[in-house]
Amino acid sequence: MKKVIAFLLSFLMFLSVTSNDFYAREFLSDGDASYQNDTEVIYQDDEIVVTCTLVVWKEVSDIGLYSLKQTVRSTKYVSITTIKGKVLATYTLTGTFTYDGSTSTCTNAVCATSVHNTKWHFASQTAAKSGKKAIGSYILKNSSSNKSKSGQLTITCSKSGAIS
Repeated sequence: MKKVIAFLLSFLMFLSVTSNDFYAREFLSDGDASYQNDTEVIYQDDEIVVTCTLVVWKEVSDIGLYSLKQTVRSTKYVSITTIKGKVLATYTLTGTFTYDGSTSTCTNAVCATSVHNTKWHFASQTAAKSGKKAIGSYILKNSSSNKSKSGQLTITCSKSGAIS
């Protein structure tokens, strides 16, 4: 009996991992209309380059009898690199939004940071939700040169689900 239960649990875990991987690939393929990925340089000097990448994907989250609510998840990645392209640090803001054609709401906002060079550190990082916006900010400092770079990101969702 224990072997049967163990087999069933293993099989269910396999299905959940396989289906999640398939689901992620389906929504994150470049040919999918529900996926968007845009990158732009937002700051550059003689030492560092700061780029911001916006990634958006959509999914149907709740089908009601009279309305169709959808969820949009969007992430903005800020990558701070040297002029030669070596990554120093990254700041990530992720917002989750619901919309139904007449309203939109930010339901969650989180941030994450990563530092790849010991001379740099994040002095602060925040994420907050406000109405239909996810708002994030950061301050990155260089401990040897006292140079700092701060930034603020906003992800906004329209009532039709358009992310900006």
